[in-house]
Amino acid sequence: MIGQALPRLEDQRLVRGQGRYTDDIDLPGQCHAAFLRSPHAHARLVSIDASAARAMPGVLAVLTGADYVADGLHGMQHVPMPADAIDVAQPAFAGAVEGAVFNQPHLPLPVDRVRHVGEALVMVVAETPLQARDAIDAVLVDYEELPPVVDALAAMEAGAPQLWDGAPGNLCFRAQLGERDAAERAIAGAPHVVRRRFRNSRLVNCQMEPRAAIGSYEAAQDSWLLISGSQGAQRQKACLASALGVPGDKVRVVCPDVGGGFGPRTMLYVEQLAVVWAARRVGRPVKWTADRSEAFLGDYQGRDQVIDATVAFDRDGRILAISNEWTGNVGAHTVSYVPMSNGTRVMTTVYHVPLAAVRVNAVLTNTVPTAPYRGAGRPEANHVIERVLDIAARELGLDRVEIRRRNIVQPGQMPYRSPMGLYYDSGAFAANMERVLVLAGWEGFEARRAASRQRGRLRGIGLANYIEAPVGAPRERIEMQALSDGSIDIVSGTQSQGQGHETSFAQVVASQLGVPVTAARLRTGDTDIARIGGGSHSDRSMRIAGTLLVQASQDLLAQSRLLAASALDADPASLHYVAPAWTVEDGTRAITLAQLAELLATQSPPGRLATSAEFHGRMAAHPTGAAVCELEIDPDTGDVELLHYASVDDVGQVINPLIVEGQVHGGLAQGIGQALSEHFSIDEASGQVLSGSFQDYGVPRAGVVPPLSIEMTEDPTAGNPLRVKGGGESGITPATAVIFNALADALQEISSEELPMPATPARIWHFIHGSQALQADKKSET
Repeated sequence: MIGQALPRLEDQRLVRGQGRYTDDIDLPGQCHAAFLRSPHAHARLVSIDASAARAMPGVLAVLTGADYVADGLHGMQHVPMPADAIDVAQPAFAGAVEGAVFNQPHLPLPVDRVRHVGEALVMVVAETPLQARDAIDAVLVDYEELPPVVDALAAMEAGAPQLWDGAPGNLCFRAQLGERDAAERAIAGAPHVVRRRFRNSRLVNCQMEPRAAIGSYEAAQDSWLLISGSQGAQRQKACLASALGVPGDKVRVVCPDVGGGFGPRTMLYVEQLAVVWAARRVGRPVKWTADRSEAFLGDYQGRDQVIDATVAFDRDGRILAISNEWTGNVGAHTVSYVPMSNGTRVMTTVYHVPLAAVRVNAVLTNTVPTAPYRGAGRPEANHVIERVLDIAARELGLDRVEIRRRNIVQPGQMPYRSPMGLYYDSGAFAANMERVLVLAGWEGFEARRAASRQRGRLRGIGLANYIEAPVGAPRERIEMQALSDGSIDIVSGTQSQGQGHETSFAQVVASQLGVPVTAARLRTGDTDIARIGGGSHSDRSMRIAGTLLVQASQDLLAQSRLLAASALDADPASLHYVAPAWTVEDGTRAITLAQLAELLATQSPPGRLATSAEFHGRMAAHPTGAAVCELEIDPDTGDVELLHYASVDDVGQVINPLIVEGQVHGGLAQGIGQALSEHFSIDEASGQVLSGSFQDYGVPRAGVVPPLSIEMTEDPTAGNPLRVKGGGESGITPATAVIFNALADALQEISSEELPMPATPARIWHFIHGSQALQADKKSET
């Protein structure tokens, strides 16, 4: 079953409208919540007058941050600093942080100040959603406006507005990794140095399903229930219990079907905590569903990193040293430092770099908090080094492919330890690059460029290699039971937001136990059932849960062999497993797993044919590959047409090609959006959001995705029994790098300056015509 392109089993349910998302669920007696959100990026709350709102029809409660604190509850502890990528017993940046790490508990409603446009500050609970929203408009708030700062670099400047007293200079932390002194010495003596600033733009998480949450409280048991889509129910339970100040066994989190996650739905949100709290306040279940306007102002966002790169080369184009400065915009609350941890670890990617160092600044601003977004630091790191290699090649007069050949880690160097401490046990980096060049028709490009020039178009082609270093939550558990009806019950701490676990997990179990794929039944997303788990993110589900499925299956077979031997009065060593039954040597007697399960169930006390497997630690794997993008620019409009995109991806052993290819396509679409159209624009003076809807924010449409040539390859890893590396982020990781390299190639005769991200048609038009005007001015002066 492994390797077969089976259609996803869950699609029969989902495409018929039989999915069950949070907003599809209603609890008896439920009421509804709405939130008043700040119109200011930074303001002191002078007073809140809710008297008129409380008197409106259907209103049950109007709640503020002061009410929450008065109830003795706490802010959310997001635990923004992840476990280290290598040693999970240590936090990331352990021993590298200058001073303390700032971590501010996140209240569901603020008590003193609002710190970004759209921050929830008052909650209304009413009989209907419309009554709750009407009452929100009746709440009067007296604000004392304060100056905002929305840019991370500006926030570090002397005299910048301060967000939190505990973070002077708006710094959550500053860290220094690598051999900075040695790197700086190498740079000072190098024949050639590339210095460039790269701004990786802020993104909105445009998942298909808007967020929603239902909170419930049972006074008799003093128990709390949250029903809400997320990327990991167990993490949300831990954060929720901490905020409520109750033991974990008093909290249950249920995650039904989820319409997209991409990283930002991993952490708990203020609305999820608020509806649970409000349920106890009003004595009834409380439901809230976001609209898209709220999502643009309240959902955790992605990227917004600035990397100042300094890379030294010898005269032949070989990298001597890298010394970068990485500044991450954390936003208004300390939700996550994961992108900075991931990106700095992998910043040398597939290239041999003798010396590397990076300084990291985690900075607070008056913006929506940022969180991991698909790739979470790794696309940013790959973007920087791939752009630098193209820039260096041009400045040194080298071919873009040749400079990569001179720097790429070769097979004879494997296994390879990167200067940032990552250990690559596999990866045919050079072979992947050579193959994608053939797949993309690189050698024939100049003829195609000439043909485009005849039509008045600017044609470019770009190349990017990439590697990932997926980490994620270090703990996972699988429970497995054979049932008397022939099915295999699986409980997993991971959960799907579209990855197809019901199919791919079943394929693994089917391959191990020999049962039909349809016999495997997966249960996830309920902390009363799956008590331990890390959720789905960072390419971790098949890598870790898949390994545990193999272990559990093997243990189930070992148990069943002994049981079958007893039932058949045979020597265990003489039995043969002919799925789904154990048979004696001559084949005259056999007993199936279902029959063994039924036999155990009739015993006194009843038994079960069941097992479990658990993991805590790191299971290293490094998906890798190469991509080529070919595009054309209309210089009269700045419009970009992607003509062809080729990629060679090593995601390890492919469990289901249909699912993996879908992941690559989806990741690429998101990368195209960031590169060319998704512009979350914020006015720097006021902090007001200027692109707060799909009318202004350019999510790519299906027609933008070019013809694709995608090949899967595998240089096997020994890190897990399935040889899985991960396919969830392969499409997005090289996407902005390869597109920007193609844009730069198309525009090479106009300017060597860096295009801003995203490279929208307007920006490209100004880039072309502004440069041409500047060149004309220079000619006239001479």
